[in-house]
Amino acid sequence: MEIIINGESKKYLSRGDGFGELALLYSAPRSASIRTTEKSSFWGIDRATFRNVVEDLITKEYSENRKFIEAVTFFSKSREKFDHVS
Repeated sequence: MEIIINGESKKYLSRGDGFGELALLYSAPRSASIRTTEKSSFWGIDRATFRNVVEDLITKEYSENRKFIEAVTFFSKSREKFDHVS
């Protein structure tokens, strides 16, 4: 698929690539057009489902990063200093 912005070809997408995420997340108007260059099939997703999936991924990533930081000695010593400050 070809990405077209202001009538100019900007990029090509391949199998497995996605598009339209900004519109799904932020209700943004489309910034590009897509033209298929060969026979293609598409999957669609509604805004609510997409946003829920993204939120779940962000929460999981946050939890994993938090566990990592808590396991690093440097950060735990820094937290001890801040815990004693009133």
